[in-house]
Amino acid sequence: MLKKLSLNSLLTSIFLLPTLAISTYKAEAHPLDFTFRNLTASPVSQLYVSSTNTDSWEEDVLGRDILSSGQSVDINFNGDYDSCLFDIKAVFPDDSYQEEYGFNLCETSQVTLD
Repeated sequence: MLKKLSLNSLLTSIFLLPTLAISTYKAEAHPLDFTFRNLTASPVSQLYVSSTNTDSWEEDVLGRDILSSGQSVDINFNGDYDSCLFDIKAVFPDDSYQEEYGFNLCETSQVTLD
């Protein structure tokens, strides 16, 4: 009986360990992190996310990646920010762009551009 109880406890611990690791990761997520969804007709070749307090666009968060129409990407923040309001600029392969202003990232976890 004792062996069976120990084996059950061991198996339970093994199966719970990944769940605890995932829970810990989510608890440490930055409050401004969000998922960006591209529902435009074109792929996005550059994506800029800047605080509304800034007069210029920050660096391209996609880097060398291209976000096809219908796809989404998780945007993760590092550091401290004094505002929840952010502007987004999506640049398309033909160098046209779409700018959207005033997303409150403290209140949303998903931003969709269409």
